[in-house]
Amino acid sequence: MRTILCIPVLVLLLAAAFPLSANAQFCEGNETRPCPEIGICKGAVRHCMNGVWGDCEGGVQPEPVEICNNGLDDDCNGLVDECVNSVWIVLIILGLLLFGVMGFLIKMGY
Repeated sequence: MRTILCIPVLVLLLAAAFPLSANAQFCEGNETRPCPEIGICKGAVRHCMNGVWGDCEGGVQPEPVEICNNGLDDDCNGLVDECVNSVWIVLIILGLLLFGVMGFLIKMGY
């Protein structure tokens, strides 16, 4: 009796751990499906090919990188202007270097 109960539980656990992606869902015939419209991405469709949904084609596709400070989600990931300011990166690196030098000087007795 235990084996019979364990198999459905195992199937449910595997299904939760490895969900099908949008491309892996099965389809039939010459179906088309609109792609999600996120950010600037609009008007693209997926076509059914050999029983599996293809990639999004046509319409406005994502930019390869986010264009900073334009108020748009250019890379269609759901976040607007998620750009990193290079000034902060430089300040953080300089702070870490200063912290390391000061630690070294204290350790040397200066």
